Amino acid sequence: MKKRVMSFLVVLALCGLSIFSLASAAEVTITYWHSWGGYWGEGMQKMVDEFNKLHPNIKVEVLIVPDEQMIPKLTIAVVAGTPPDVVSQWAVDRQLYERIYTPLNDLIAKDPDINLEDYLPGLIEDVTYEGKISALPRVGCSTLMYYNKDIFEEVGLDPERPPKNWKELEIYSDKTTKKDAKGEYVRVGFLPWEGAGGGIQLPQQFVWQIGGKWYDAETKKVITTSPEHFRVFHRLESWAKKYNIRKISYFVETEKGFMDPFAAEKRAMVVDGDWRMSQIEKYGRKGLKCDATLLPYPEGGRPTSMFWTDATSIPRGTKHLQEAWEFVKWQNTEGERMLTSMWHEIPARYDLSEDYQNPFKKKFLEAAKYNCVVMEIPIESFYQTNVAAAVDYIIYGKKTVEQALAELQTKVQKELDRVLGK
Repeated sequence: MKKRVMSFLVVLALCGLSIFSLASAAEVTITYWHSWGGYWGEGMQKMVDEFNKLHPNIKVEVLIVPDEQMIPKLTIAVVAGTPPDVVSQWAVDRQLYERIYTPLNDLIAKDPDINLEDYLPGLIEDVTYEGKISALPRVGCSTLMYYNKDIFEEVGLDPERPPKNWKELEIYSDKTTKKDAKGEYVRVGFLPWEGAGGGIQLPQQFVWQIGGKWYDAETKKVITTSPEHFRVFHRLESWAKKYNIRKISYFVETEKGFMDPFAAEKRAMVVDGDWRMSQIEKYGRKGLKCDATLLPYPEGGRPTSMFWTDATSIPRGTKHLQEAWEFVKWQNTEGERMLTSMWHEIPARYDLSEDYQNPFKKKFLEAAKYNCVVMEIPIESFYQTNVAAAVDYIIYGKKTVEQALAELQTKVQKELDRVLGK
């Protein structure tokens, strides 16, 4: 009898251990860092909650890290051996690919759910350096020029015919710009040194439109003193002088009281991605009529679209590689469907683009074929920061175009040579 009882207890204990083991397996927790708060953060949390509901074996815990703190904190965590399991960022810096991100090539190759040919032009290239894919694009991107049709009509412009080239863009900007009785700006038509993602995007596009480039990947040479660069930056300089950059700057500062200056009709034309529509719908007046078109380009030039991508990566040193990959992969399918629907954004993959049969949204999907990679250089952030500084030197009259661009090329090339060990 005692033997039977003991046997029963042993079996019960073993069952208990098995149940405990299963419970433990069902409670793998992975940490997820991203930088989106407010309206965007709410969408991210809904996406995570849905994943947790559908994946009882994996629990994703979120930590919001401000964008400017992400790289320093992530670098420290990886070096210390305590990295998060998954990270989503506005963009992935190529200079950090080797040091802090797990290459995803092998995981992608073994996974039938991921086909790199499904992604929009340029997106995979944007997260690849020297053949290593460090992240998967989480949403797609292309940019168009939004224009306010009501303002066009107000000043006598055809609301169904946006500007087509650089000359017309300047004419339309002049006509839609408005001042008060004191000569202060109350509305600006267009500013060619601004754009989606900061003050460097439009100058980059203008250079590309006339056949210029910013970097030669074969020779590892920085390019900012080409005829194309001089042509574009002299144009910015003359625009700033005509509009009085000091008054424009004051106006731009006053715009910060509005959640969206274009929706508030303080701008007649702006360049941005498809996500701008959610802001217009939220903050614009009821009945505001707007549309979007390719950024005007000169005769003999070519159409361009600026792009970058929110990217999701797995830091080096994660202790839960398979669970992290499962979450990354889900973000690129069902999670992406959720977020792009909520935010009016382009999916990163063509096979998820059913919602983009809407005529307005379809424009952004079609514009993706003109996407230009932002900067294929391992010091991308450093380069962009210094391009923005050169733009400011020029439009504020602190340096000539020739001086600012020559110094920019020398400074960035020196840093690139240092990073490359030259």
